[in-house]
Amino acid sequence: MSDFYVVLSLAVYVAIAAAFVTETYMEGERAGGHWDESRVLGLGMCVIWPVLACAVAAAAIWSSKPLMGLKV
Repeated sequence: MSDFYVVLSLAVYVAIAAAFVTETYMEGERAGGHWDESRVLGLGMCVIWPVLACAVAAAAIWSSKPLMGLKV
């Protein structure tokens, strides 16, 4: 059953990344279609930011759990 969740998670990730890459690409075309460093960086960040969002969510969930057996 865990394979299903991995595939589902990857499908959701790809769908989100594809939507944002498409929108960013179209925005660049409307602005003149010039390929510079900022446009390439923007397209790359569309693929990377969902990973960062998942990492922040995981860190928030992990940090909210009590530390068992540790005296802080």
